[in-house]
Amino acid sequence: MKFLIRGMKQDDYDALLPLQREIQHLHRAGRPDLFREGAVSYTEESFRAALSDENGRHAVCALIGGNGEEGEIVGFLFAWIRRRREHRNMNDEDFLLIDDICVAEKMRRQGVGRALLDRAEASAREAGCGRLVLDVFRLNENALAFYRDMGFAEEMIRMEKRTEERHE
Repeated sequence: MKFLIRGMKQDDYDALLPLQREIQHLHRAGRPDLFREGAVSYTEESFRAALSDENGRHAVCALIGGNGEEGEIVGFLFAWIRRRREHRNMNDEDFLLIDDICVAEKMRRQGVGRALLDRAEASAREAGCGRLVLDVFRLNENALAFYRDMGFAEEMIRMEKRTEERHE
């Protein structure tokens, strides 16, 4: 199956909604105490703002049909260049923060995620960023394994302790 990685466009929003819902469903199933039913990470307004951010390095993966035309969007990546300067105890650095990445369930293990991360890495190098950074929920074991296979390693571990019982 052929696909194309390209920069994200303003008119991609509707095509990204099913993918955003897939992510939300996965997270909600694993942590209903944290994730809202039916919500998405990017509303139309926040999507438009993301695309107008000069530090954004957002991309989509679209299938290519037999006629060579672009078809269904089956993956996306939201990423930003971050520049840390004059932090009280950390060195100055530029890095690429991957905020959100998704591959349609039907397209997993087809090279889409790898191609999106390769695009992110190329964008990071082009911008002079020394590393890629992302967060992943522990419940997403497939993503954890994938990121490790792609050369990512744990930088820090966030821990939690409940102070009250929550039921959703």
